[in-house]
Amino acid sequence: MIRMVNVERAQRGQAPVEFSAELSRVAQRHACDMERRSYFGHRTPDGVNLKSRVYSSGYKACQAAENLARGLHTPQAVNAAWMGSTDHRKNILWRGVKEAGIGLSGAGAQMKWVLVLARHC
Repeated sequence: MIRMVNVERAQRGQAPVEFSAELSRVAQRHACDMERRSYFGHRTPDGVNLKSRVYSSGYKACQAAENLARGLHTPQAVNAAWMGSTDHRKNILWRGVKEAGIGLSGAGAQMKWVLVLARHC
């Protein structure tokens, strides 16, 4: 998935993002939380947002963005959906981010994908 993000960035003259294990842990926790508590969104049912999830992990981000997808079964389908969406595409191509992590949970129609992009301060 990160390779696909970097292909999209390269095609538009953007620098690549580097894989981040820290951001992948943030993304994976959110994907699993959505699966466990049966919701889908950038905010948890108790109101925790991306900024809070990233900071509580210890990653000090100056910039952060998150893309979510549900019910898509391949990285190619997720990439196509994100690049076909103005807001998701903007996150992927954002010059302010330098690292990315990915999380995945569920199966079938409930498969959830989380991409977190960020830059350390």
